[in-house]
Amino acid sequence: MKRFKVLTAAVMVMGCILCFSTCLWAGESGKVNINTASAEELAGLNRIGLKTAARIIEYRDSVGRFNAPEELMNVKGIGEKLFDLNRDRIIVEGNDAPERTGDGISQSDASSGSKG
Repeated sequence: MKRFKVLTAAVMVMGCILCFSTCLWAGESGKVNINTASAEELAGLNRIGLKTAARIIEYRDSVGRFNAPEELMNVKGIGEKLFDLNRDRIIVEGNDAPERTGDGISQSDASSGSKG
């Protein structure tokens, strides 16, 4: 009987460890870089569908990379509540997208003389 209790306790402890480590891993992998994410990855955010994800990509392609997560609220359909719902999962890291200048012209466009 004592052996059964010890075995049950060990299984429960191992289950808790496995569950906890899976939760930590899911938290890390659940981050979405809005400068590089595909529509499918963006749609993985809470209450963001493929239509809104397409708007995010369209905004990113026309204006340039996001410099701060809060800039996501400039996209039609994303307000403060929706942003706050996803705040902990949104990251902004460098990528190959053109960087914006203060006048809305990307660095690559500014050097070539065209407007974006």
